[in-house]
Amino acid sequence: FSTIAGGVFNYLYMGNMTTITSVTRKTLFSIFTGIAFIGAAVGYFGMVEDSGTKVGMQPFNEDSSECDDKSEKKGRSLSYYLVWFKKMAKRRAFWIIIFCNLYWAVMCGFYGKILPTAVGAVFSDRKLVFLPSIFAGVAYLVGSIGWPYIMRLTNNTFAMIFISFLLLTGIALAILILPFDAATNLDTTASTYITPKPYIVIIISLVIGLADSGFTILYYAVVGKVFVEDTAAGYAIVDAGFCTFYVLAMFITPFVSLHVLLFMQIGIVLMTSCAVTLGLRKYLVPETLESLEEAVQSS
Repeated sequence: FSTIAGGVFNYLYMGNMTTITSVTRKTLFSIFTGIAFIGAAVGYFGMVEDSGTKVGMQPFNEDSSECDDKSEKKGRSLSYYLVWFKKMAKRRAFWIIIFCNLYWAVMCGFYGKILPTAVGAVFSDRKLVFLPSIFAGVAYLVGSIGWPYIMRLTNNTFAMIFISFLLLTGIALAILILPFDAATNLDTTASTYITPKPYIVIIISLVIGLADSGFTILYYAVVGKVFVEDTAAGYAIVDAGFCTFYVLAMFITPFVSLHVLLFMQIGIVLMTSCAVTLGLRKYLVPETLESLEEAVQSS
């Protein structure tokens, strides 16, 4: 909802702007800061209220996956997390999940930052810059509702393959309509394979948003299964990996052409699909997603 609302606001309010005054900038920063504080407060007090349940937060014994009263009373120390990390690092699934962060970081960087910039370089209508966030948000919302039913009617392996197909379709369309220097040169005159059309931008946004919502559900469900002993530490590792790969993905963007970046994404999508369907096969059984509603809420 926030992605859609932000995209609609930008489309209606900022779509025709060529410059942003100091007053407008301060007003927007104040509004966004207030929203951030409200979100942080809601998250904090919500966690405090639910902390009594300690679901997925119990430390595990080094010799057993069960919680013991002594370790729970003692709390989590640095040595505990070192032991936890050493135990996790011995699992192949741990490193596959870390690798999946590379896919996630690259795709989020593309449709969140690079695609709008490239659209602005190709089309003269500034309002089109905000279309990807609107339609990707709509597709994400629809996918979050529809993917659990698709996964139940088929299976999770099929869902992962279909997700990869959608992503590859979106990337291929982007290669066809975006010049090779569109991500770094707003005055590009480079040729494209086909004539860029606004509806193609909408299709790219829809398929990527739909695919990302499905991958998010699968990813969080598998992460919860792999890090069942301590999901809090597991999600912390996942977030750290995502942020690291995101920084690296955005860092290399100015140094390579957009087409090179997109072909790299094709390779990453194919490797991620193989890694998940083959390396995490046992975590894709129906029991893994028996709490799909919780996975949707997490996403």
